[in-house]
Amino acid sequence: MKGQASIEFVTVIAAVLVIFAGFTITQLVHPALNVSRDTQQVGQARVASDRIARAINGVYSGAEGGAITEMIEFPSSSKLVLGRDNVEVRAMVDGGERWVSSDLKYGFRGDEGDLSEEIPGGNYAVIVQWENTEGLELEENRIYIDINPGDSNE
Repeated sequence: MKGQASIEFVTVIAAVLVIFAGFTITQLVHPALNVSRDTQQVGQARVASDRIARAINGVYSGAEGGAITEMIEFPSSSKLVLGRDNVEVRAMVDGGERWVSSDLKYGFRGDEGDLSEEIPGGNYAVIVQWENTEGLELEENRIYIDINPGDSNE
């Protein structure tokens, strides 16, 4: 009878330890998943910002009528802002939002301030083109960025 009680006691203790380990592991893994997701979102925003800035600077450095197309993956719930001297992309993270910025040689003058557009996450063809007006337009899976270097913005 004592042997059976010892086996039952060890079995109960083992079951409690397994349940405790299950809860502990989930509490350790869940924050790590959030950090990983946040890092991915900010990384995608950084790549998007840098590639858009490079395309805008490339068209600005080129000739009238020039265009550059880049395939870019945006993080979920992004916002793209084209400013006087930079490109900014917002990434939504667990603690709110993080903005990533890249410098421009060309500055948008926008009559009402910076040009901006909410961008749902996903892959987009970003088409930067030298036009007669400045503009930013989202159309299905394409983002059109028009620059007008004809008038000096310095």
